[in-house]
Amino acid sequence: MKQENLESQDSRADIDSRDKLASDIMILTKQYPVIYVNATIKEAISDLMNSYDGYISNKRLIYTVHRSMLVLDAQGEFAGILSVRNMIQALTPEKDLETDINHDFWNRSKTLAKRKVGEIMQRFVARVHETTKLTEVAKVMASHNTRRVVVVDNEGEVVGIVREQELFFEMANIIL
Repeated sequence: MKQENLESQDSRADIDSRDKLASDIMILTKQYPVIYVNATIKEAISDLMNSYDGYISNKRLIYTVHRSMLVLDAQGEFAGILSVRNMIQALTPEKDLETDINHDFWNRSKTLAKRKVGEIMQRFVARVHETTKLTEVAKVMASHNTRRVVVVDNEGEVVGIVREQELFFEMANIIL
């Protein structure tokens, strides 16, 4: 009986050692596009498009490029995330289209270009500690209905990002 207990403990230890942490798969903040809260959406789009250089030519665009940016305040502190989704949502008409003469995509895009990042960015961003297991990271993403979480260290400083792509590739590595 004791030997069976040891075997089950050993197999649990093996399982635990295979469980990766957020820090194992996160993208470091220094490798992630950054924009300041007072920048315009035009500047953000330009910077995000520039971050795609090198990826477009190798046909890995959809898997590897960033579809969001870290947003910093004037002091360089983390303030939120600006995503492509935030920009698309900002194009959504606030009024009835029948009474809005500037309701077409072109006019809305030109107007959006002049807005500040801080006006449309996501301020609340789900956070996990760098030692959080991937199962918990997935749970946080699902419960917050988000595609990314920021990873913080013991001091609460943002040190990285885990996107849904990282979790997907980790699942693929395990399953395939």
